[in-house]
Amino acid sequence: MAQVDANTKQVVSSTAVPGVSGFYRATFSPTNQHLFARAYVCCSCGVDGDTEAECRTNGPPTSRAATVNVTNGPNAGAINVLGHCG
Repeated sequence: MAQVDANTKQVVSSTAVPGVSGFYRATFSPTNQHLFARAYVCCSCGVDGDTEAECRTNGPPTSRAATVNVTNGPNAGAINVLGHCG
């Protein structure tokens, strides 16, 4: 995550956020000058996975399991496993 000067549009500093694939929504509070961001993370599915939910490979694209690199949970670091991101 980067801190950007709104006037000059230059990056002032950056902070690493471990276990996060990216951010998809953020809002700034002028009251306390905090930035609140929603993180995008990937988890594995299945009985042995993070969610213990069935890994569906059919149905609408948003509900289908895909091959992901896991960033959170007990299987963090697993590469190319069935899971979901969100």
